[in-house]
This record gives sequence, structure tokens and C-alpha cells, in this order.
Amino acid sequence: MRQRLPLAFAVPLLIGAAQPAAAPEACDAARENGVHIAPIPIVDIARDPIPIADHMPVAHEVVQIATKGWLLGSALRVPGPERLVYPAGTPLDPDHGGDPGRLCLPLARPPFGLIPDPERRGPGAYVQPCLADMDGDAAYERIDIFAGDSAMHVPTRRLIRSETLAVPQSLIADPLGLAASRRYVHREVTAYVDGPVAAGTIVRLRIAHAFQDQDRYDPAGAPASSFVAGADGTSVYRLVPRAPHPVSMTGNGYHGAANDPDATIVIADGAEVMVGGLKFRIDHYSHGWTIEPQATRFPPWVHYGCDGRSVELGGLR
Repeated sequence: MRQRLPLAFAVPLLIGAAQPAAAPEACDAARENGVHIAPIPIVDIARDPIPIADHMPVAHEVVQIATKGWLLGSALRVPGPERLVYPAGTPLDPDHGGDPGRLCLPLARPPFGLIPDPERRGPGAYVQPCLADMDGDAAYERIDIFAGDSAMHVPTRRLIRSETLAVPQSLIADPLGLAASRRYVHREVTAYVDGPVAAGTIVRLRIAHAFQDQDRYDPAGAPASSFVAGADGTSVYRLVPRAPHPVSMTGNGYHGAANDPDATIVIADGAEVMVGGLKFRIDHYSHGWTIEPQATRFPPWVHYGCDGRSVELGGLR
């Protein structure tokens, strides 16, 4: 299988397609989800002859899905005593539990970032700037500074200051989507043989899908983004791009694709069959019978509904 690991700023390819309107109740459940970006190809199908055997995977494709994410379009100096500096390309996260239109930068902990109220400077103390677009023009005019403590039994967070930026901050779309929402989606075809592998035997091809979540934290010892002391007394966020999460080709919980019916083919030299829009060909060689996919990708198979907020994979949601 050929693995295509996306570069940090690779342009995602559109392989999704329109799907019939989802039921109203399904869209109600997806209302809080973000809008998805186009799926990104990660692992292509290997066009190799595969020996026919029962329960044998014969095609496997992987894409990454994610909701929209945003990066700073230019460097940002946070006004005020915190003296925080974030470089262009710094990722932002939605303000969960706060204003849904507010986007927050990575939080800063002592000694980087001035923490108000000395008695509140515990091991979990932090400050965090968040950007707000006041007029919906995609330029963020206001910055809200929060302080809190994440180590307490009941974490605290409070707004300590809001300021209007002298120059509105522009953002750019993260081509890989919001990091916390990224998932790999697997599509696999497995062959089931009804008898001995010989001419005239029926082979059934079945499609299944699986989701693979990505780790939200860097592995132990891996370089991570952090603050460093700047030459002018500032605290500068040093951005370290994360390595792509490894793809696990086995061990995922697969579910049958209800909207992609099985296909059957009788073993014969040169026999062909389509399943899920992908053609397979059977050939006979001196070492036995093989089956080979005739393309490196399926036709579009990741579908979005509810205005891009829900994912449909042949009956798996």
C-alpha cells in the first residue's frame, strides 16, 4: 500500500461527493459539529496481484477527515503586560464552552505570561488570548485575555481584559483541518472464497469501513511547541509542526458498508467484477490464482450531510 503523508501545508484534494439530505433528527444531533473540509488521501490502493484466499484483504484505501481549522495569517503581539508573541501559522482552537465565534491561541503558563493575582499562580495557572470577529468580515478586531487554573478540582477560567487590536488579525485556513478533529477513515475490500481456490469457485467481495482516531498529544520525548524567552523581554511561542500520526492498517473496528452491496465473481482467467466502483481482475499464473484492483483509488466514497457537519460512509456514521 502506498502511503501519502500530507505536508504541513499540502493542499487537500476533494474526493467527497454530495449525499442525499440527511434526516432532520440526524442533523439536530450534528448541529454542534464543525463543518468538514475535503477528505485528504493518505494511503492509496496498491495495484498488486494478490493471491486469492478466504478472508483476504484485496484493496485498502485511507483518507483523513477533519473539520475546518484556522491558523494565524501573520505574527501577533498580544497587547498588554503578558508580552506574548505568536508566529504566523500558529493554530487556533474554538472556545469550547464560551463564545462559539471566538478562536483561542495556545495558553501560556509561568514563567511565560504574566499571571494576575500572585496567590493564584499555582502549577496549573495560565493565561490565554482569544480572538473575536466583531462584524463577521473574517478579520478579528478584538482580543480577549483569559486567566485560569487547569490543575484545580474544578478548573477555573475568567476574562481579565478585552482590547481592540490596532490592526485586525487575519487568519488562514489550516489545510489539514482542526487538529483535535482529525481522523483516518479506512475503506477495505475483503475476498471470501466459497470452496477451494480453483476455476469455477465463487469469490465474494465485501466492503467495510473503519474510523481511526489520532492521538491528541505528542509522544513522550517528541519535540513540542512551547514558549521561549524573547530578546526584548517577550515570551515567544516556538511552533514545532507535529509529525503525521501513523496509520494502523490492522486492528481497527470495521463495519460493513450497507450502501455498498457485495459483489461475486467466478474464478476464471481474465474475469472482472466491480465493487464499490472499483474494478478487480482475476488472472491465472503458474503459482496460482490472483486478484488485482485496477485503480489506486475508489470513486468518491466519503460523503458529507447536514451542510458538511455529518459524515456518511456506506451506512456507517
